[in-house]
Amino acid sequence: MKYKLFNHVKFLSEGIGPRLPASDGERRASNYIISQIESWDLHPLVEKFKTPKLIYDIFQFLFLTGFLICLFFFHFHIYFQFFLILIEIFLIYFFYSEMTFSRTPFFKIFQRHYSKNIYVKIPAKKEVKERIIITAHKDSSTSSVFFYKRFIKYLPIGLRLSFFMFNALLLCSMFYFIFPSVILSCIFFIMGLFFLFSFILSFHAQYIASPSHGANDNASGVAVLLALAEQLASHSLINKEIYLVFTGAEEAGNVGIYEFIKKHNKKFAGNAVFIALDCAGIGIPTAVRSEGMLKTFKSDEKILRLLQESSKDTGIPIQIKDFPLGYTEMEVPYHFKYPSVTIGAVPEDPETVPHWHQNSDTIGYIQSDTLERTYRLLLDVIQKGNRA
Repeated sequence: MKYKLFNHVKFLSEGIGPRLPASDGERRASNYIISQIESWDLHPLVEKFKTPKLIYDIFQFLFLTGFLICLFFFHFHIYFQFFLILIEIFLIYFFYSEMTFSRTPFFKIFQRHYSKNIYVKIPAKKEVKERIIITAHKDSSTSSVFFYKRFIKYLPIGLRLSFFMFNALLLCSMFYFIFPSVILSCIFFIMGLFFLFSFILSFHAQYIASPSHGANDNASGVAVLLALAEQLASHSLINKEIYLVFTGAEEAGNVGIYEFIKKHNKKFAGNAVFIALDCAGIGIPTAVRSEGMLKTFKSDEKILRLLQESSKDTGIPIQIKDFPLGYTEMEVPYHFKYPSVTIGAVPEDPETVPHWHQNSDTIGYIQSDTLERTYRLLLDVIQKGNRA
């Protein structure tokens, strides 16, 4: 099995290469996934949706708007300054909502491109008592400066600082609206420089930085999910209905998983568990206990215990770790009140996820043994207590 897993990763990361959201690479990855699923006599379903090109679309809008407010706030009449204050309130609301995946109606403004989710349903042999949805995003990102090894540990600080600066902009604007002063003008100037610098970094990340081949993030997760599809095609479970979902546009802000849940929420409500596969190719199988930079999202304790039980039963070691450096797809089902967890793999004592959003994320670093251990561990979890 580990050779099949490795070959899936190799084809996605080398045969196809970079797979930015809504790109030709992502479309080719979708075609590959569909062809593999159909070869096992399964019937993949495809759902198209609109998406931004990358999450940096939103950051560019936020930082450019903040910069323009700092630049022109003093030059407008007091009534228009009040209007700008209202815009600043909206920016804070929009920033927090999108970075915690509450998703606002304004997000649709950025959804100008098309991606797709591919999923296959493995029906239960008898009455459905439990529904498990396992996801893996098929897209990759760019190798932006934010994820360089010497900068990555400051990513949460940078995001929180950005959120603080928008709040500070609102506070200074309100004070200036009532008591104009030279000191406040200087503060506006400093904040304007911050927003301009942040806009340039976001622009570079989207349009200049070279695209990553995404072997670990996340061809590895897709490979494990394909292996599960092949196994379950001929070994369905008694009372568990399994959905295997290959999501698109995760790198645009978890858009694919959000659109999937929104469409199927009524069907899943009250009876579904979500497991996200992400970066499963290097190190030791790892379950995320909590994650998030502006808001902490916690994994379901019951699923974590099942993973630990499967670790003992199979002899495959697993780590349970917090992930404060970013987000994964588990945050979206958490928002919809579903029990969820992310499973991946990291070295025992890493600084960050190996080769995350970097040019070095190539097949040469992928460990086939790690892919197989992650696959076997997850297969044991979904079969536990309900084997066919």
